[in-house]
Amino acid sequence: MGAAAAALAAASQQVAIKEAVTAASEAASTALGQAVGGKEGTAGRQQEQQPQQQQQQTPTLQQLIDTAKIDDEEDVPSGMCNNAIRAAAHAIRKGMAADDMAKYIRDRFDSVYGKYWQCVVVQGGVAGRAQWHEEEPIRMVVGGWTVYLWKSDSEGYM
Repeated sequence: MGAAAAALAAASQQVAIKEAVTAASEAASTALGQAVGGKEGTAGRQQEQQPQQQQQQTPTLQQLIDTAKIDDEEDVPSGMCNNAIRAAAHAIRKGMAADDMAKYIRDRFDSVYGKYWQCVVVQGGVAGRAQWHEEEPIRMVVGGWTVYLWKSDSEGYM
């Protein structure tokens, strides 16, 4: 029993040493954090890492463009698809609300492809599919937003 008790005592001593080293390390980290920037050790480092993590969560313009999907893409000229995706991605990166995004995309298409473009932007789901016009709209999904874009015969909404 003497050898077992000695082994147990040695193991307990090693655990106590590890705990003491950890506590001393945390205290030194806190003291260093306060000396350099007034932040407390690991808490200060976590606060510094949070903005970096938030930036990583927001997709870049290129990521938005690369992951965009257009329904029936073969029916739409490729240049028009690219312009629609880029316009939507720019609007998303600017943090626009749905109405502002729709206006931004519509105005861009009016200037490039002539007047009377209409646009509806919905975050997440799908907009109602009432009769939009004679032809189906361009429907794309960019960064969690669904965009419907079509050209009408006149200035007013249909």
